[in-house]
Amino acid sequence: MENKTNSAIRLNKIIQKAYKNDNKIIADVWKNIFDINESNKHFTEMAVIDCLNNLNDEFELFKVKMKETDFSENLYKNEITQLQNNLIVPTGINGDWQPRKQQITDVQFKILDFCSEILPNDEISINDEEIEELKKLLDELEDFIENNSLPTDLNNIIKKHISKIKTALYSYNIKGANVFDEVLQSAYGEIIKNPDLFKTKSNEEVRSKLSKIWSKVQTVYKTGKCIEQVTIDINNVTNVLQNFFTSSN
Repeated sequence: MENKTNSAIRLNKIIQKAYKNDNKIIADVWKNIFDINESNKHFTEMAVIDCLNNLNDEFELFKVKMKETDFSENLYKNEITQLQNNLIVPTGINGDWQPRKQQITDVQFKILDFCSEILPNDEISINDEEIEELKKLLDELEDFIENNSLPTDLNNIIKKHISKIKTALYSYNIKGANVFDEVLQSAYGEIIKNPDLFKTKSNEEVRSKLSKIWSKVQTVYKTGKCIEQVTIDINNVTNVLQNFFTSSN
């Protein structure tokens, strides 16, 4: 059975996790919720801020979608805006979480429950196994480039791809499969601009690993989005990526 989702459902799940989280520092709460795994505190904090910005965007999108339903804003807007302002603190992420947690109310949960029934479902939830498989492929590619000497330009491009996919994964539970739009288009653009970096025989193994990763990203994206809602020419992007990575000199 397909597990449908929408903006209110996604927000509700995130706020439930935040409410149940007993970490003392705000950044640690969001690091745990979004499963952020970065090499040092600076990159972790940057990822947390990025996720909070995306969370703020989703709150705004939620309000727009609710307004389109013609339900009275008095039923939800003030409480949801209060919740939004309480949670989105990108400049104070090392502050105390508990005072903010205490401001989350049952009324806000009930409103999100109510709105989740009103808003149309816009996606199908991607199962955890698909997400974990993508993470595993990323880890394998990171280990490979760490232990092999690649041309500097190619190394930089691959690291950029890894970073963008990780960022998308951090925010997937916030915005859904839409987060993979940008990384798919980015990969497409990088390949069109730099074909010779990838196609040399010596880079065949890294090309194979990239092929598996982008194939999985495409699968995740198309699984989450109904085909009529896909905002990029997914078939064209898919064909270009697969034809490129499976070709050889």
